[in-house]
Parts: sequence; C-alpha cells; structure tokens
Amino acid sequence: MSIAGAQDKLPVLTENGRFFLPAPGTLAPTTDILKPVPPGFEHLDRNEHFCLCLANCIGLQVAQSSLVAFDGQRALLVARYDRQRTDTGIQRLHQEDFCQALGFTEKYEERGGPGFETCARVLLDPIMGDDGNRIHARDDFIRCAVFNYIIGNCDAHGKNFSLLYSPSGKAKLAPFYDLVSTRAYPDLDQKYAMVIGKTFRFDRTAGHSWREFAKTIYIRPEKLLDILDETAGRIARATEQVINEHTLEHGPSPVYEKLTAVIQTGLERTAKSAEMLKASARSAGTSIQPEEDEESGPSP
Repeated sequence: MSIAGAQDKLPVLTENGRFFLPAPGTLAPTTDILKPVPPGFEHLDRNEHFCLCLANCIGLQVAQSSLVAFDGQRALLVARYDRQRTDTGIQRLHQEDFCQALGFTEKYEERGGPGFETCARVLLDPIMGDDGNRIHARDDFIRCAVFNYIIGNCDAHGKNFSLLYSPSGKAKLAPFYDLVSTRAYPDLDQKYAMVIGKTFRFDRTAGHSWREFAKTIYIRPEKLLDILDETAGRIARATEQVINEHTLEHGPSPVYEKLTAVIQTGLERTAKSAEMLKASARSAGTSIQPEEDEESGPSP
C-alpha cells in the first residue's frame, strides 16, 4: 500500500488444506499468496476479501481469495492466477504487471509511473488480439478503475494490473487483484495512484475529471457514462448482500461499517459526476446517449 512495507506477502503451496514453503535453493512453484494482517490496519484481510468478492459479484474477473488463521493470526489467502494445476504438477503461466510490460521502474504515476493513458495503449495494442478483444480488455480496465474509485482504493498503481500471455505470445488482461479500500484507513495517503482527468484526489474528482479521463483512455464520453452508471448501479445493489454473506460466514467486523460509508460516498460522487457530464453535453447542444460503435483507439 502507499506506506512502504505496510503488508508482508508470503508465496506458499497449498495441497489438501495444508501449507508448504518451497525448500531452500529450489525453484518449486507456489500456488497462493498469503497476506497476514499488518499492525495498524484493523481487519485488512476482511477488507480486501470483501472488495474482491464485491468486484466478482458485479462481473469483474478477480483472483480467488479466502480468509485463514494460524494460531489466532488472521491472513488473506489469494490464489495465484499465473499458476495452473496439471497432471504433472504446477505449471507457471507467463505474466507481467504493467510496470514490467511497459518498462517503468516507478509504480505511482505522480512519481513517474504509468497512468491510464499508457495502460490503455497496451490494452489496445494488436498483442491483445482482434479489435473485439482489445475493446473488451480496455472496457474491463475502465470498469475496474471506476470500481476502485467508488470503493476508495487509492493504491491501484501500475504493478496492480497485469497481462497474461499465451504460448503463442498473445496477451490478455489478467484477473484483478489487490482490490482494497484504502480510504477505510484515514491515515493512509488519500491520493489516487493514477490520475483521473487531471486530479489525484477523490474529493476533487468531478464531471470534468471523467471527461478528461475519457480522452486519455480513448473512449467516448457516451460510453464512459454508460460504464459509470452500470458499475455504480451494480455496486449499490450488491454491497449489502456481500456484507451480509460475509458477516454470516465470518462474523461481524467494524470494517464493514467503514466500507459501507466509503462506498456510499463514492456512489454519491459518481452520480454527481455523471450528472455533470450530462449537463456539460446539454450546454454544448448535444446529448449523451448509449452508443454501440467503438473507436479504433490510439494511432500507432
């Protein structure tokens, strides 16, 4: 997260409910990432597990997660999407996060890392397949960006998005991971890792920010408005359901109340931004209507 070293991660191999570490000096593949709850971040495991499940509930492809405990120490277990179990053992799948794929050494845009425009150029590149596959990947990436804005995930940087490669060299957008509401912890940096329009701050993001965002990510404002409305609507309908399910399965947690408040604020600001987009279109003498045609994306 934004505070360096806030959360340790341990790669492990899981088999029939048991946990293993690779023997020293070996290159044995692991299957999962174990993320203990760090001091000072109450119920961070519940927070991230909820956000991943909420994202899955609204139709985003995400890494599978579960809650585990060792002698009272809670942790989040996240399945590696770059592993495949076969009859001959665990197979590694080639993947690169966006910083690796683009050659960035910094992960935060404000410090020189990739932003939405740079990421969109990768997703619209021929390496992603035909036009339909590229547009689908770009739109899913936008849906995740809107999701992160609403849940208050300020730490969605270039290393938190990845590409998976096939043996033929074609790429696809990897399942989303590291989805967590950092705004549930007020002491964390409240700046977003990637700029929306021209602002990094949640409370300064408005209709003009999303209109500029549409330009940088090569999508028409009409289509972006559809994605804003659709994603916000799905989150609004699913939040209480997922919280109730998690409370029933794992017990109550104070973090759920914080998440509800953060998400509600995110939904309200997203609705205001959408109205600003519509008002801007009306003042310009145009109307924003759903459209099916897609633009070709950036020029080579």
